[in-house]
Amino acid sequence: MTIVKDVRQLKTKYWQHKAGTIGEVVTEAEDIGQCLETIATTEKGTVPHNPNLGSNMMQFQDKPLNVVAPKMKVVLMKDFNVQESRASIDSIEFYYTDAKNGHVDVKIAYTIKTTGEKTTREITLW
Repeated sequence: MTIVKDVRQLKTKYWQHKAGTIGEVVTEAEDIGQCLETIATTEKGTVPHNPNLGSNMMQFQDKPLNVVAPKMKVVLMKDFNVQESRASIDSIEFYYTDAKNGHVDVKIAYTIKTTGEKTTREITLW
């Protein structure tokens, strides 16, 4: 947890407010992970003044995961490559966390281009 009173104290140019908190920020790897999560969970066209932010994942909701997973992967890969150039996506895996209720998560493995650090981010899509 990083609470910053003055953002000029940060030693990086890549940072953003941590989602769901007040006064906390994320930097470097955490920042990239949060960006990937924002892209995956935001429907394109829903952000005023930034209509290209996000991806069109909702078109796949309520469809069998084994049928749409390859299409979902293509959509996310394209959107991640365009919208988050600091990371190279290594793999994307979808799985049910609650198959009875249709809850789908995605596990994204990626490499930070500047450092070569490999990391993963797990995101609940719906």
